[in-house]
Amino acid sequence: MSTGADARLAPGPEAALAALAAPTHVAAGRHLSVGTLALTGGLLVLAAVWMIPLLWILMTAIKPEPEIIRLPVHVFPEEVTLANVAAALTTSRTANIAVAFANSTVVAIAETILTLAIDSMAAYALARLAFRGRSVVFGLIVASIMVPPQITLVPLYMLFQQAGWLSSYQALVLPGLSRAFGVFLLRQFFLGVPKELEDAARIDGAGVFTIFRQVSLPLVQPALASWRSSRSSEAGTSSPGH
Repeated sequence: MSTGADARLAPGPEAALAALAAPTHVAAGRHLSVGTLALTGGLLVLAAVWMIPLLWILMTAIKPEPEIIRLPVHVFPEEVTLANVAAALTTSRTANIAVAFANSTVVAIAETILTLAIDSMAAYALARLAFRGRSVVFGLIVASIMVPPQITLVPLYMLFQQAGWLSSYQALVLPGLSRAFGVFLLRQFFLGVPKELEDAARIDGAGVFTIFRQVSLPLVQPALASWRSSRSSEAGTSSPGH
């Protein structure tokens, strides 16, 4: 049975709502402090300063040539034209930016897909398949990381010249199809995949490639993403056949 003292101690609905709202007001005041406002204002000023050159480039690109060289300088164009943009994308005077962009896109996509496929299969074989000389092969792959890429430039150029592949997509894609560090990185991740998962798939009748593709490879997707993001693009800008 409740007493009168218990009734006096029990908070009413209004008091409970006020208690819940009080921390919200305190937190809001903390987020809108003078330091936070000053930091936000400073970052906005820096962002505006950083955007000024981009705005200038954009405004200059859509101006006709007389307005570009006219003094005093006007930021916003009186007449808008896309002739400069078309010339930059299509003429040889600006190195055919559209062709260079297309070449870089094709090479980057092809190299990414093929590199991930080759490196992941090689890494899985070195991590899970038992064959004679596996340790020797892995040691040679790791040792090749110490070879500077500059050493292979001249031999690769001579090889591609003899094959007639200069200024071609295959000359840009083939040298980067497999990297020793990628094989090493992915092998370490495959070693971390529990063997019990592969054994269960093997009991269900799955083959080696099925286990690799449907069990192990999905578990090392973070390694695949980190491997590709760690490499800078080496896409070329020359048009094949020119």
